[in-house]
Amino acid sequence: LFSLPIEVLVLCYGIALFFVVLPCLIASLLFRGGALVKLQGFVFVNRDGARSSRWRVAWRNLVAWLPFLLSPMLVKAAEELVGRNWAMSVAVSILAVMTGLSLILRRSLQDRLARTCPLG
Repeated sequence: LFSLPIEVLVLCYGIALFFVVLPCLIASLLFRGGALVKLQGFVFVNRDGARSSRWRVAWRNLVAWLPFLLSPMLVKAAEELVGRNWAMSVAVSILAVMTGLSLILRRSLQDRLARTCPLG
């Protein structure tokens, strides 16, 4: 993966952005969480137990996608300092640590920042 030409990586990133991230963010505004959330029977609630607003759920989803959205810029900046392979390895490690923390804390960073809680 690290040896792929930059053009291929940019193309894959653009496809994922257009076909996954944007529909997810739009769906979070339209359906308070997206199609998969509805299909699985989850509901996002606030501290009082009331359903979270569409904007709060959209903010939660944006926070969840921020590592993916910002990683190319951070990798590019780090690439000039330490090299491409090292920069991408650090980015993947940071994402792995964030995922691990979410599993250990039993509540994700995006839920903490948006003050939501998924119920299902």
